[in-house]
Amino acid sequence: MNSLPNIESMPGPGDPTLGRDSSTSHDSTGIRASWIDSGEWSEWDRFVDGHVDGLIYHHSGWKNFLEEAFPHISGKALVLRCQKSGSIRAGIPIYGARSRILGNRMISSPFGTLGGALVSSPEQFQMLATGISDHLAQSKSRRVEIRGVRHFEESFQGSVFSASSGFFHHYLELNRPPEELRKEFSKGVKYSISKSLKSGIEVHEDAGVEAIDQYSILLDRGRRRLCLPTYPSHFVHAMVKHLPDSSVSLLVARKDGDLVGGMLELQFGDWAIYEQVADSPAGRSMGVNHLLLWHSIQRAVAAGRRYYSLGRTSTGNEGLLRFKRMWGTNEEPLWSLSFPPDETGLEQGGNASLLRGAMGWGFGKSPESIAKMMSRLFYQHWG
Repeated sequence: MNSLPNIESMPGPGDPTLGRDSSTSHDSTGIRASWIDSGEWSEWDRFVDGHVDGLIYHHSGWKNFLEEAFPHISGKALVLRCQKSGSIRAGIPIYGARSRILGNRMISSPFGTLGGALVSSPEQFQMLATGISDHLAQSKSRRVEIRGVRHFEESFQGSVFSASSGFFHHYLELNRPPEELRKEFSKGVKYSISKSLKSGIEVHEDAGVEAIDQYSILLDRGRRRLCLPTYPSHFVHAMVKHLPDSSVSLLVARKDGDLVGGMLELQFGDWAIYEQVADSPAGRSMGVNHLLLWHSIQRAVAAGRRYYSLGRTSTGNEGLLRFKRMWGTNEEPLWSLSFPPDETGLEQGGNASLLRGAMGWGFGKSPESIAKMMSRLFYQHWG
Protein backbone atom coordinates (compact mmCIF):
# COMPACT_ATOMS: atom_id res chain seq x y z
CA MET A 1 0.00 0.00 0.00
CA ASN A 2 1.28 3.48 -0.76
CA SER A 3 2.59 5.53 2.14
CA LEU A 4 1.13 8.84 3.23
CA PRO A 5 2.34 12.32 2.46
CA ASN A 6 5.06 13.90 4.49
CA ILE A 7 4.30 17.56 5.13
CA GLU A 8 7.69 18.36 3.63
CA SER A 9 6.62 16.97 0.26
CA MET A 10 3.70 19.38 0.03
CA PRO A 11 4.04 22.86 -1.41
CA GLY A 12 5.55 25.12 1.23
CA PRO A 13 5.45 28.84 2.00
CA GLY A 14 6.72 30.79 -0.97
CA ASP A 15 6.17 27.92 -3.41
CA PRO A 16 4.77 29.52 -6.59
CA THR A 17 2.40 26.59 -7.08
CA LEU A 18 0.73 27.11 -3.69
CA GLY A 19 -2.38 29.16 -2.94
CA ARG A 20 -5.53 30.05 -4.78
CA ASP A 21 -4.08 29.21 -8.18
CA SER A 22 -2.70 25.81 -7.14
CA SER A 23 -5.67 23.46 -7.10
CA THR A 24 -4.98 19.93 -6.02
CA SER A 25 -8.36 18.62 -7.19
CA HIS A 26 -11.54 19.75 -8.92
CA ASP A 27 -15.14 18.63 -9.08
CA SER A 28 -18.11 19.46 -11.27
CA THR A 29 -19.69 21.74 -8.66
CA GLY A 30 -16.97 24.39 -8.95
CA ILE A 31 -15.16 23.52 -5.72
CA ARG A 32 -11.43 22.84 -5.66
CA ALA A 33 -8.99 21.68 -2.99
CA SER A 34 -5.77 23.58 -2.32
CA TRP A 35 -3.28 24.19 0.47
CA ILE A 36 -3.40 27.45 2.42
CA ASP A 37 -0.59 29.84 1.46
CA SER A 38 1.54 31.56 4.09
CA GLY A 39 -0.30 34.84 3.52
CA GLU A 40 -3.76 33.32 3.86
CA TRP A 41 -3.82 32.27 7.52
CA SER A 42 -5.89 35.27 8.60
CA GLU A 43 -8.50 34.22 6.04
CA TRP A 44 -8.36 30.67 7.42
CA ASP A 45 -8.88 31.99 10.97
CA ARG A 46 -11.94 33.96 9.88
CA PHE A 47 -13.33 30.77 8.37
CA VAL A 48 -12.65 28.88 11.63
CA ASP A 49 -14.30 31.68 13.64
CA GLY A 50 -17.43 31.46 11.54
CA HIS A 51 -17.78 27.69 11.30
CA VAL A 52 -20.16 26.00 13.74
CA ASP A 53 -17.54 23.35 14.57
CA GLY A 54 -14.56 25.70 14.64
CA LEU A 55 -12.30 25.23 17.68
CA ILE A 56 -9.10 26.74 18.99
CA TYR A 57 -7.38 23.54 17.80
CA HIS A 58 -8.21 24.52 14.20
CA HIS A 59 -6.86 28.06 14.62
CA SER A 60 -3.50 29.16 13.21
CA GLY A 61 -2.49 30.13 16.75
CA TRP A 62 -2.50 26.44 17.65
CA LYS A 63 -0.22 25.78 14.68
CA ASN A 64 2.20 28.51 15.77
CA PHE A 65 2.18 27.22 19.34
CA LEU A 66 2.91 23.63 18.29
CA GLU A 67 5.66 24.61 15.87
CA GLU A 68 7.48 26.56 18.60
CA ALA A 69 6.98 23.98 21.36
CA PHE A 70 7.69 20.93 19.17
CA PRO A 71 10.08 21.71 16.28
CA HIS A 72 9.57 18.31 14.63
CA ILE A 73 5.93 19.30 13.93
CA SER A 74 4.88 21.61 11.08
CA GLY A 75 1.36 22.51 10.05
CA LYS A 76 -0.68 23.37 6.98
CA ALA A 77 -4.38 23.49 6.14
CA LEU A 78 -6.14 21.84 3.22
CA VAL A 79 -9.19 23.81 2.11
CA LEU A 80 -12.02 23.62 -0.39
CA ARG A 81 -12.57 26.87 -2.27
CA CYS A 82 -15.35 28.06 -4.49
CA GLN A 83 -13.68 28.49 -7.88
CA LYS A 84 -15.94 31.43 -8.70
CA SER A 85 -15.55 33.52 -5.52
CA GLY A 86 -12.36 32.02 -4.06
CA SER A 87 -14.02 31.76 -0.63
CA ILE A 88 -13.20 28.87 1.72
CA ARG A 89 -16.09 26.42 2.05
CA ALA A 90 -14.43 23.64 4.09
CA GLY A 91 -11.03 22.69 5.44
CA ILE A 92 -8.86 20.72 7.81
CA PRO A 93 -5.53 21.47 9.53
CA ILE A 94 -2.86 18.85 8.78
CA TYR A 95 0.43 18.50 10.65
CA GLY A 96 3.54 16.62 9.63
CA ALA A 97 5.35 14.92 12.52
CA ARG A 98 8.86 13.76 11.63
CA SER A 99 10.45 10.84 13.45
CA ARG A 100 13.13 8.31 12.58
CA ILE A 101 11.82 6.04 15.33
CA LEU A 102 8.05 6.19 14.84
CA GLY A 103 8.09 7.06 11.16
CA ASN A 104 6.79 10.27 9.62
CA ARG A 105 3.06 10.81 10.09
CA MET A 106 0.41 13.34 9.21
CA ILE A 107 -1.94 14.28 12.04
CA SER A 108 -5.01 16.44 12.59
CA SER A 109 -4.81 17.85 15.24
CA PRO A 110 -1.92 16.89 17.56
CA PHE A 111 -2.18 17.66 21.27
CA GLY A 112 -5.80 18.78 20.83
CA THR A 113 -8.76 17.38 22.75
CA LEU A 114 -11.14 17.79 19.83
CA GLY A 115 -10.59 18.04 16.11
CA GLY A 116 -11.81 16.89 12.74
CA ALA A 117 -12.62 18.50 9.44
CA LEU A 118 -14.68 21.68 9.18
CA VAL A 119 -17.29 20.66 6.63
CA SER A 120 -21.00 21.09 6.05
CA SER A 121 -21.68 17.97 3.98
CA PRO A 122 -20.39 14.40 3.48
CA GLU A 123 -19.32 15.38 -0.02
CA GLN A 124 -16.99 18.03 1.36
CA PHE A 125 -15.35 15.50 3.66
CA GLN A 126 -14.89 13.13 0.75
CA MET A 127 -13.17 15.85 -1.26
CA LEU A 128 -10.80 16.62 1.60
CA ALA A 129 -10.04 12.93 2.05
CA THR A 130 -9.28 12.67 -1.65
CA GLY A 131 -7.11 15.78 -1.50
CA ILE A 132 -5.00 14.19 1.24
CA SER A 133 -4.75 10.75 -0.35
CA ASP A 134 -3.80 12.26 -3.73
CA HIS A 135 -0.35 13.00 -2.27
CA LEU A 136 0.41 9.39 -1.35
CA ALA A 137 2.91 8.75 -4.12
CA GLN A 138 4.94 11.86 -3.20
CA SER A 139 5.39 11.04 0.44
CA LYS A 140 7.62 9.25 2.89
CA SER A 141 5.00 9.35 5.67
CA ARG A 142 3.50 6.08 6.76
CA ARG A 143 0.00 7.16 7.82
CA VAL A 144 -2.47 9.97 8.41
CA GLU A 145 -4.68 10.34 11.49
CA ILE A 146 -7.63 12.65 12.04
CA ARG A 147 -8.14 12.78 15.79
CA GLY A 148 -10.80 13.90 18.21
CA VAL A 149 -13.81 13.48 15.89
CA ARG A 150 -16.96 13.80 18.00
CA HIS A 151 -19.51 12.26 15.67
CA PHE A 152 -19.03 9.18 13.55
CA GLU A 153 -20.57 9.92 10.18
CA GLU A 154 -21.57 7.38 7.56
CA SER A 155 -19.63 9.43 5.03
CA PHE A 156 -16.38 8.30 6.66
CA GLN A 157 -17.14 4.74 5.64
CA GLY A 158 -16.98 5.65 1.98
CA SER A 159 -13.56 7.28 2.26
CA VAL A 160 -10.08 5.79 2.51
CA PHE A 161 -10.17 6.26 6.30
CA SER A 162 -11.01 3.63 8.88
CA ALA A 163 -12.47 4.63 12.25
CA SER A 164 -11.63 3.53 15.78
CA SER A 165 -12.52 4.85 19.22
CA GLY A 166 -10.21 4.55 22.21
CA PHE A 167 -11.25 7.70 24.08
CA PHE A 168 -14.30 9.25 25.70
CA HIS A 169 -15.07 12.96 25.74
CA HIS A 170 -16.84 14.49 28.75
CA TYR A 171 -18.63 17.81 28.63
CA LEU A 172 -21.31 19.90 30.31
CA GLU A 173 -24.09 21.78 28.61
CA LEU A 174 -24.07 25.27 30.06
CA ASN A 175 -27.79 25.81 29.69
CA ARG A 176 -28.43 26.62 33.37
CA PRO A 177 -27.01 28.92 36.03
CA PRO A 178 -23.91 27.56 37.78
CA GLU A 179 -25.74 26.68 40.97
CA GLU A 180 -28.20 24.58 38.98
CA LEU A 181 -25.30 22.76 37.34
CA ARG A 182 -23.76 22.20 40.76
CA LYS A 183 -26.80 20.20 41.85
CA GLU A 184 -25.75 17.47 39.38
CA PHE A 185 -22.28 17.14 40.90
CA SER A 186 -21.56 14.15 43.12
CA LYS A 187 -21.42 14.55 46.90
CA GLY A 188 -17.65 14.11 46.75
CA VAL A 189 -17.23 16.97 44.28
CA LYS A 190 -19.49 19.26 46.29
CA TYR A 191 -17.58 18.43 49.47
CA SER A 192 -14.20 19.13 47.84
CA ILE A 193 -15.38 22.48 46.48
CA SER A 194 -16.73 23.51 49.90
CA LYS A 195 -13.56 22.30 51.64
CA SER A 196 -11.29 24.30 49.35
CA LEU A 197 -13.44 27.42 49.67
CA LYS A 198 -13.32 27.21 53.48
CA SER A 199 -9.55 26.75 53.40
CA GLY A 200 -9.08 30.32 52.19
CA ILE A 201 -7.70 29.48 48.73
CA GLU A 202 -8.02 32.42 46.35
CA VAL A 203 -8.35 31.88 42.58
CA HIS A 204 -7.63 34.56 40.00
CA GLU A 205 -6.31 34.94 36.47
CA ASP A 206 -2.61 35.68 36.05
CA ALA A 207 -0.68 35.52 32.75
CA GLY A 208 2.51 37.06 34.12
CA VAL A 209 5.89 35.46 33.49
CA GLU A 210 6.39 34.59 37.17
CA ALA A 211 2.99 32.91 37.46
CA ILE A 212 3.59 30.92 34.27
CA ASP A 213 6.99 29.78 35.52
CA GLN A 214 5.58 28.71 38.88
CA TYR A 215 2.69 26.89 37.27
CA SER A 216 5.06 25.14 34.83
CA ILE A 217 7.03 23.75 37.78
CA LEU A 218 3.80 22.36 39.32
CA LEU A 219 2.82 20.91 35.95
CA ASP A 220 6.19 19.16 35.60
CA ARG A 221 5.93 17.68 39.09
CA GLY A 222 2.39 16.51 38.47
CA ARG A 223 3.32 14.75 35.26
CA ARG A 224 6.30 13.13 36.96
CA ARG A 225 3.99 11.88 39.71
CA LEU A 226 1.81 10.27 37.03
CA CYS A 227 4.87 8.82 35.22
CA LEU A 228 4.24 11.03 32.17
CA PRO A 229 6.85 12.93 30.15
CA THR A 230 7.27 16.55 31.15
CA TYR A 231 6.51 19.17 28.52
CA PRO A 232 9.22 21.36 26.98
CA SER A 233 10.20 24.19 29.32
CA HIS A 234 8.60 26.82 27.06
CA PHE A 235 5.35 24.86 26.54
CA VAL A 236 3.05 27.15 28.56
CA HIS A 237 4.83 30.33 27.47
CA ALA A 238 4.41 29.31 23.81
CA MET A 239 0.71 28.61 24.28
CA VAL A 240 0.05 31.96 25.95
CA LYS A 241 2.20 33.73 23.35
CA HIS A 242 0.54 32.34 20.23
CA LEU A 243 -3.12 31.77 21.08
CA PRO A 244 -5.49 34.74 20.87
CA ASP A 245 -5.60 36.66 24.16
CA SER A 246 -9.29 35.93 24.62
CA SER A 247 -8.78 32.18 24.10
CA VAL A 248 -6.27 31.17 26.77
CA SER A 249 -6.18 31.95 30.48
CA LEU A 250 -4.03 30.77 33.35
CA LEU A 251 -6.04 30.48 36.56
CA VAL A 252 -3.85 30.34 39.65
CA ALA A 253 -4.85 29.29 43.15
CA ARG A 254 -2.96 30.74 46.10
CA LYS A 255 -3.03 30.05 49.81
CA ASP A 256 -1.38 32.70 51.98
CA GLY A 257 0.43 33.95 48.89
CA ASP A 258 1.84 30.55 47.88
CA LEU A 259 0.84 28.92 44.60
CA VAL A 260 -1.00 25.67 45.40
CA GLY A 261 -2.60 25.03 42.01
CA GLY A 262 -3.11 26.27 38.50
CA MET A 263 -5.14 25.57 35.42
CA LEU A 264 -4.87 26.39 31.73
CA GLU A 265 -8.34 27.22 30.41
CA LEU A 266 -9.26 27.65 26.74
CA GLN A 267 -12.33 29.51 25.53
CA PHE A 268 -13.29 29.72 21.87
CA GLY A 269 -16.68 30.02 20.20
CA ASP A 270 -19.28 27.93 22.02
CA TRP A 271 -16.66 26.03 24.02
CA ALA A 272 -14.66 26.41 27.19
CA ILE A 273 -12.06 23.69 27.73
CA TYR A 274 -10.30 22.33 30.81
CA GLU A 275 -6.86 22.01 29.22
CA GLN A 276 -4.13 21.37 31.84
CA VAL A 277 -4.28 21.40 35.64
CA ALA A 278 -1.56 21.08 38.27
CA ASP A 279 -1.39 21.23 42.06
CA SER A 280 1.01 21.10 44.97
CA PRO A 281 0.69 18.40 47.64
CA ALA A 282 -0.85 21.00 49.98
CA GLY A 283 -3.29 22.11 47.32
CA ARG A 284 -4.24 18.53 46.54
CA SER A 285 -5.12 17.88 50.16
CA MET A 286 -7.44 20.93 50.10
CA GLY A 287 -9.22 19.95 46.86
CA VAL A 288 -7.75 22.79 44.81
CA ASN A 289 -8.33 21.07 41.46
CA HIS A 290 -12.06 20.87 42.17
CA LEU A 291 -12.10 24.56 43.06
CA LEU A 292 -10.23 25.53 39.89
CA LEU A 293 -12.61 23.55 37.70
CA TRP A 294 -15.67 24.99 39.46
CA HIS A 295 -14.28 28.50 39.07
CA SER A 296 -13.63 27.87 35.37
CA ILE A 297 -17.16 26.55 34.81
CA GLN A 298 -18.60 29.69 36.37
CA ARG A 299 -16.41 31.84 34.12
CA ALA A 300 -17.61 29.95 31.05
CA VAL A 301 -21.26 30.49 31.95
CA ALA A 302 -20.62 34.20 32.56
CA ALA A 303 -18.90 34.46 29.15
CA GLY A 304 -21.92 32.94 27.39
CA ARG A 305 -20.28 29.65 26.34
CA ARG A 306 -22.64 26.80 25.54
CA TYR A 307 -20.42 23.85 26.44
CA TYR A 308 -17.69 23.04 28.90
CA SER A 309 -15.24 20.30 27.94
CA LEU A 310 -13.44 18.27 30.59
CA GLY A 311 -11.24 16.81 27.87
CA ARG A 312 -10.69 13.33 26.55
CA THR A 313 -9.97 10.21 28.58
CA SER A 314 -8.71 6.80 27.56
CA THR A 315 -11.45 4.19 27.81
CA GLY A 316 -9.12 2.18 30.05
CA ASN A 317 -8.40 4.96 32.57
CA GLU A 318 -11.05 4.10 35.14
CA GLY A 319 -9.83 6.61 37.74
CA LEU A 320 -10.03 9.61 35.42
CA LEU A 321 -13.31 8.42 33.93
CA ARG A 322 -14.78 8.22 37.44
CA PHE A 323 -13.54 11.73 38.27
CA LYS A 324 -15.15 13.28 35.19
CA ARG A 325 -18.42 11.40 35.61
CA MET A 326 -18.72 12.83 39.13
CA TRP A 327 -19.35 16.25 37.56
CA GLY A 328 -22.57 15.12 35.89
CA THR A 329 -21.01 15.22 32.44
CA ASN A 330 -22.29 13.98 29.12
CA GLU A 331 -20.10 11.18 27.78
CA GLU A 332 -19.44 10.47 24.12
CA PRO A 333 -16.88 8.43 22.17
CA LEU A 334 -14.14 10.28 20.30
CA TRP A 335 -13.24 8.79 16.95
CA SER A 336 -9.89 8.59 15.23
CA LEU A 337 -9.84 8.24 11.45
CA SER A 338 -6.73 6.67 10.00
CA PHE A 339 -5.22 5.58 6.71
CA PRO A 340 -3.89 2.99 6.25
CA PRO A 341 -6.27 1.35 8.77
CA ASP A 342 -4.95 1.30 12.34
CA GLU A 343 -4.69 -2.42 12.94
CA THR A 344 -3.35 -1.88 16.47
CA GLY A 345 -6.56 -0.19 17.60
CA LEU A 346 -4.45 2.54 19.19
CA GLU A 347 -5.12 6.11 18.20
CA GLN A 348 -1.50 7.11 17.75
CA GLY A 349 -0.14 3.82 16.50
CA GLY A 350 1.41 0.81 18.15
CA ASN A 351 5.02 2.00 18.04
CA ALA A 352 4.21 5.30 19.74
CA SER A 353 2.21 3.69 22.54
CA LEU A 354 4.92 1.09 23.10
CA LEU A 355 7.50 3.88 23.29
CA ARG A 356 5.49 5.76 25.90
CA GLY A 357 4.87 2.61 27.93
CA ALA A 358 8.51 1.55 27.86
CA MET A 359 9.69 4.98 29.04
CA GLY A 360 6.93 5.52 31.62
CA TRP A 361 8.87 4.25 34.62
CA GLY A 362 11.79 6.50 33.76
CA PHE A 363 9.58 9.59 33.48
CA GLY A 364 8.39 9.17 37.05
CA LYS A 365 11.08 7.30 38.96
CA SER A 366 14.44 8.26 37.50
CA PRO A 367 16.44 11.31 38.73
CA GLU A 368 14.99 14.60 37.50
CA SER A 369 17.85 15.33 35.10
CA ILE A 370 17.48 11.93 33.43
CA ALA A 371 13.68 12.25 33.34
CA LYS A 372 13.97 15.61 31.60
CA MET A 373 16.42 14.19 29.08
CA MET A 374 14.04 11.28 28.38
CA SER A 375 11.13 13.71 28.03
CA ARG A 376 13.05 15.82 25.50
CA LEU A 377 13.82 12.67 23.51
CA PHE A 378 10.19 11.58 23.69
CA TYR A 379 8.85 14.92 22.45
CA GLN A 380 11.25 14.91 19.53
CA HIS A 381 9.17 12.06 18.11
CA TRP A 382 5.67 12.17 19.61
CA GLY A 383 2.90 13.93 17.74
